[in-house]
Amino acid sequence: MHQEVIESSPILRYAIPIAAALIAADGLYTFSIGRISLPVAALIFALTAVLLWLSLQFATFYIYADREGVFLAFGRLQRQILRRAIRSARPFKVSFWNAGGLGIRRGFRYEGWIARTGKGLSLELADGKKFVFSCERPEAVIKAIKSKS
Repeated sequence: MHQEVIESSPILRYAIPIAAALIAADGLYTFSIGRISLPVAALIFALTAVLLWLSLQFATFYIYADREGVFLAFGRLQRQILRRAIRSARPFKVSFWNAGGLGIRRGFRYEGWIARTGKGLSLELADGKKFVFSCERPEAVIKAIKSKS
Protein backbone atom coordinates (compact mmCIF):
# COMPACT_ATOMS: atom_id res chain seq x y z
CA MET A 1 0.00 0.00 0.00
CA HIS A 2 1.48 3.34 -1.06
CA GLN A 3 1.47 5.66 1.94
CA GLU A 4 -0.33 8.89 1.09
CA VAL A 5 -1.15 9.88 4.65
CA ILE A 6 0.76 8.86 7.71
CA GLU A 7 -0.46 10.02 11.06
CA SER A 8 0.50 8.92 14.51
CA SER A 9 -0.75 9.94 17.90
CA PRO A 10 2.11 10.09 20.41
CA ILE A 11 -0.12 10.99 23.36
CA LEU A 12 -0.18 7.49 24.80
CA ARG A 13 3.54 7.13 24.19
CA TYR A 14 4.22 9.61 27.00
CA ALA A 15 1.14 9.57 29.25
CA ILE A 16 1.21 5.92 30.32
CA PRO A 17 4.97 5.71 31.05
CA ILE A 18 4.80 8.92 33.09
CA ALA A 19 1.86 7.56 35.08
CA ALA A 20 3.69 4.26 35.59
CA ALA A 21 6.82 6.07 36.77
CA LEU A 22 4.78 8.09 39.27
CA ILE A 23 3.11 4.95 40.60
CA ALA A 24 6.48 3.19 40.92
CA ALA A 25 8.06 6.18 42.67
CA ASP A 26 5.17 6.40 45.10
CA GLY A 27 5.38 2.66 45.79
CA LEU A 28 9.12 2.85 46.37
CA TYR A 29 8.77 5.84 48.68
CA THR A 30 5.95 4.35 50.77
CA PHE A 31 7.84 1.05 51.02
CA SER A 32 11.05 2.83 52.07
CA ILE A 33 9.33 4.63 54.96
CA GLY A 34 7.58 1.45 56.07
CA ARG A 35 4.00 2.32 55.18
CA ILE A 36 3.45 -0.71 52.95
CA SER A 37 4.69 -4.28 53.11
CA LEU A 38 6.91 -6.06 50.62
CA PRO A 39 4.03 -7.99 48.94
CA VAL A 40 2.13 -4.75 48.35
CA ALA A 41 5.26 -3.08 46.97
CA ALA A 42 5.82 -6.10 44.69
CA LEU A 43 2.22 -5.81 43.46
CA ILE A 44 2.72 -2.10 42.71
CA PHE A 45 5.86 -2.85 40.70
CA ALA A 46 4.11 -5.69 38.84
CA LEU A 47 1.26 -3.35 37.89
CA THR A 48 3.81 -0.75 36.81
CA ALA A 49 5.46 -3.33 34.56
CA VAL A 50 2.07 -4.15 33.01
CA LEU A 51 1.40 -0.44 32.39
CA LEU A 52 4.78 -0.01 30.73
CA TRP A 53 4.22 -3.10 28.57
CA LEU A 54 0.81 -1.76 27.51
CA SER A 55 2.32 1.61 26.68
CA LEU A 56 4.78 -0.07 24.34
CA GLN A 57 2.02 -2.10 22.69
CA PHE A 58 -0.43 0.76 22.20
CA ALA A 59 1.88 3.77 22.09
CA THR A 60 0.97 4.90 18.60
CA PHE A 61 -2.10 5.08 16.41
CA TYR A 62 -1.13 5.02 12.73
CA ILE A 63 -3.27 5.85 9.74
CA TYR A 64 -2.19 5.03 6.19
CA ALA A 65 -4.46 5.93 3.29
CA ASP A 66 -4.23 5.74 -0.48
CA ARG A 67 -6.39 4.90 -3.49
CA GLU A 68 -6.66 1.29 -2.29
CA GLY A 69 -8.26 2.22 1.03
CA VAL A 70 -7.44 2.96 4.65
CA PHE A 71 -5.16 1.00 6.96
CA LEU A 72 -5.19 1.65 10.71
CA ALA A 73 -2.81 0.25 13.30
CA PHE A 74 -3.22 0.71 17.03
CA GLY A 75 -0.44 -1.18 18.72
CA ARG A 76 -0.65 -4.75 17.47
CA LEU A 77 -4.26 -4.33 16.37
CA GLN A 78 -4.73 -3.61 12.68
CA ARG A 79 -7.70 -2.89 10.44
CA GLN A 80 -7.80 -2.44 6.68
CA ILE A 81 -10.80 -1.04 4.86
CA LEU A 82 -10.60 -1.37 1.09
CA ARG A 83 -11.82 1.45 -1.14
CA ARG A 84 -14.51 -0.71 -2.72
CA ALA A 85 -15.99 -1.29 0.77
CA ILE A 86 -16.32 2.45 1.45
CA ARG A 87 -19.62 3.98 0.35
CA SER A 88 -18.92 7.48 1.70
CA ALA A 89 -16.45 9.36 3.86
CA ARG A 90 -16.97 12.58 5.76
CA PRO A 91 -15.19 14.52 8.51
CA PHE A 92 -16.58 13.81 11.96
CA LYS A 93 -16.18 15.70 15.25
CA VAL A 94 -15.12 13.07 17.78
CA SER A 95 -16.26 13.71 21.32
CA PHE A 96 -16.49 11.40 24.27
CA TRP A 97 -20.28 11.29 23.94
CA ASN A 98 -20.86 10.88 20.21
CA ALA A 99 -18.10 8.27 19.81
CA GLY A 100 -19.11 6.14 22.79
CA GLY A 101 -15.90 6.83 24.71
CA LEU A 102 -12.23 6.31 23.97
CA GLY A 103 -10.65 3.10 22.68
CA ILE A 104 -11.94 0.51 20.26
CA ARG A 105 -15.73 0.49 20.17
CA ARG A 106 -17.92 -2.12 18.47
CA GLY A 107 -21.63 -2.47 17.99
CA PHE A 108 -24.04 -4.06 15.53
CA ARG A 109 -23.92 -1.18 13.05
CA TYR A 110 -20.92 0.75 14.34
CA GLU A 111 -17.20 0.39 14.93
CA GLY A 112 -14.89 3.08 16.23
CA TRP A 113 -11.16 3.43 16.84
CA ILE A 114 -11.00 6.50 19.02
CA ALA A 115 -7.52 7.54 20.20
CA ARG A 116 -8.51 11.08 21.21
CA THR A 117 -11.32 13.58 20.90
CA GLY A 118 -11.29 16.29 18.24
CA LYS A 119 -11.17 15.72 14.51
CA GLY A 120 -12.08 12.39 13.02
CA LEU A 121 -13.41 10.59 9.98
CA SER A 122 -16.67 8.70 9.55
CA LEU A 123 -16.80 6.01 6.86
CA GLU A 124 -20.08 4.55 5.75
CA LEU A 125 -19.31 1.04 4.53
CA ALA A 126 -20.98 -0.94 1.77
CA ASP A 127 -22.48 -3.38 4.30
CA GLY A 128 -24.31 -0.48 5.99
CA LYS A 129 -22.01 -0.24 8.99
CA LYS A 130 -20.33 2.94 10.11
CA PHE A 131 -16.61 3.07 10.95
CA VAL A 132 -15.36 6.11 12.89
CA PHE A 133 -11.78 6.92 13.88
CA SER A 134 -9.70 9.78 15.27
CA CYS A 135 -7.77 11.64 12.61
CA GLU A 136 -6.14 15.07 12.62
CA ARG A 137 -6.33 15.40 8.82
CA PRO A 138 -9.61 13.83 7.67
CA GLU A 139 -9.64 15.82 4.43
CA ALA A 140 -6.24 14.38 3.47
CA VAL A 141 -7.49 10.84 4.06
CA ILE A 142 -10.59 11.50 1.93
CA LYS A 143 -8.41 12.97 -0.82
CA ALA A 144 -6.06 9.96 -0.70
CA ILE A 145 -8.95 7.50 -0.93
CA LYS A 146 -10.46 9.35 -3.91
CA SER A 147 -7.16 9.73 -5.79
CA LYS A 148 -6.85 8.01 -9.16
CA SER A 149 -3.16 7.11 -8.95
